Formats: sequence, C-alpha cells, structure tokens
Amino acid sequence: MASVRKHGNKWQARIQRRDQPSLSKSFLSKADALKWARNIESQLDLGTFAPRQAMPRLRLMVERYVDEVTPTKKGSTQERYRAGQIKKTNLADMLIDRIDGAAISTYRDQRLKEVSNNTVRLELAFLSVVFEQCRREWGWVVSNPVKQIRMPKPGGPFQHFGGRLRGAAIHRSTYNLWVKKCAAVKSVHGFENHLEREEPKECAGCAS
Repeated sequence: MASVRKHGNKWQARIQRRDQPSLSKSFLSKADALKWARNIESQLDLGTFAPRQAMPRLRLMVERYVDEVTPTKKGSTQERYRAGQIKKTNLADMLIDRIDGAAISTYRDQRLKEVSNNTVRLELAFLSVVFEQCRREWGWVVSNPVKQIRMPKPGGPFQHFGGRLRGAAIHRSTYNLWVKKCAAVKSVHGFENHLEREEPKECAGCAS
C-alpha cells in the first residue's frame, strides 16, 4: 500500500507490502510523489520491479581488482602500489555510484599537491580501469567518472612536489654557499702562505 505525507519541506512517498522491504522516496511536490508511488506499485503488481543494488565502496572494488585482474598484467607490482595509495584516501570509502566527476577532480587536485603529474595520471588511469571492470564485467550499474574530468598534462612543473622539493632546493642552496665560503677561505689562506714564502729573508751581512 502506498502513502504520501509531508516530511519537512518535501513530500515522502512510502510503499509497504507484506513480505517486501518498504520503499520510500522524497519529492519537492506531492504530485511527483504520487506519480512515483503509482509507478512502483504497477511494477510490483506486474513483477517487473527490480530492487536497487546495494553498491559497494571503492575500496572493495580496488581490492577485488588487485586480486583478480592485476596478477594477469605486466607491471603488477607498480599497480599494487598505486592501489595501496588510493586506498589511503577518502575516495576509497565512498560508494562507487556516489563517485562523480567532482569527487575525482578533488582527488586529482589534492594528489597534485603531493606527487608529480605523471604519478597522478597513472593513478587516475588505474581508477578508470577499475570502474570499467565494475561496469562491463562485474555487473554494477555505474558510469566511469574519470572520463568526466581533465587529466593532468604529462610531466609537470617541479613545484607539484611541494615542501619536499623546496626543502631540497634550500639544502642545495645552503650547500653551494658553504662551498663558496670554503673556496674563499682557502684562497685567502693560500695567498697568506704565498706572502710568507715570498717575504724577503734578512741577509746576515745586512744585520746591524
């Protein structure tokens, strides 16, 4: 039996039947809620209603891919490493149908602050094949959000390495300055030694 009630600023349609889990959905208008309820009840009566899949989180799909597909590929060690890096991020805890282009863009921009463009490109390529595997061979009704975003350019400026590179640059600059100072000190000492060697020696006949 279907019912429609006001819930906050929306209209909630709910369908309850014996031996079936209850179904509900909220709409901005009462008319849309009634329309949805009639449509679902019709599908239930005809036996054509297919319950929505319970979507897994990305972490599980990455782990399954690494277990089933990665061992068959060249470069499996590198792919396992990339999978491990992705599993450390917030993206891994999202349901795969909730990951859209905006979520992938956020992941891309954050990673570009930590690693090189090429590393991010490889990680995004790995995510793309995981979504394609989910969609084409594992039966999950999802799109590939990686195809919705702009990929980083190959290579990329060094500043993407962030603080580590700046620290290395500072260390290199300090080292170069130290080398220059040592060279200057060595030059001064060498000049002093040269003066000592060239200083005219007092002859015995000239002594008073």
